[in-house]
Order: sequence, then C-alpha cells, then structure tokens
Amino acid sequence: MEDRFRKVIGQTGRVAEKKLAKRMGARLTPGSGNQLGAKGDLDFGDFLMETKATEGETYRLEHELLAKIEREALAKSKNPAFHVQFVDRQANPKRFGSWVMVPEWLWEQMRDAALHQEG
Repeated sequence: MEDRFRKVIGQTGRVAEKKLAKRMGARLTPGSGNQLGAKGDLDFGDFLMETKATEGETYRLEHELLAKIEREALAKSKNPAFHVQFVDRQANPKRFGSWVMVPEWLWEQMRDAALHQEG
C-alpha cells in the first residue's frame, strides 16, 4: 500500500509540474530528475527552476536542493528559482499554496530594478 501511495504522489507531482509550465509559459526539461545532464525542471527566459509539489501540509526543504539548482542555473548563465506547490488530488495548487523562492542576491537585484522603475 505504501508503494501505491508514493506512485500516486509522484504522478500528482508530474501533473502539477506540467500545469505549472503551462501557467508560466515555461519549457519542461525532458528527463529532469532521472537523466544525467537534464538540469532543472522548467526552463524559461533567464530562469532555471526546480519545482516540487505535495498533497501534504508540509514540505521539507534542504539546503543541498537549493545549492544544486543555483549551481545548475549559473552553469547555464541563468537565474535560479525554486518553486513549491501544495496541491489537491487533481494537482491544482491550493489557495495560497504556490510559492517561488530565489536567492537573496537575486531578490535584491529584482527589488532594485522594481524600485528603479517606480522612481
């Protein structure tokens, strides 16, 4: 029963990833997570994004995952981003359940650019 549960969660994650790519206008990275050289889950514009989805109420985030996406993005001359979705069984994000994280140095650049446009 536990293996079946994991398979459902994995399938939900893949569906959520496809829906996210469509919403963001991003290109899915073929074989990401299971093929050597397939970096990041979504590739669009100046960003390389890793994405995770869970039907649970919590997601455990480890430093190495963030370091990995930053290394991979910088190797491709892109900006790193991490996305987590808390989804329902149909892989739709729950209300307030879709978040994007970027490194502080990138956040500062984005904030400064936004302030420069306002001023």
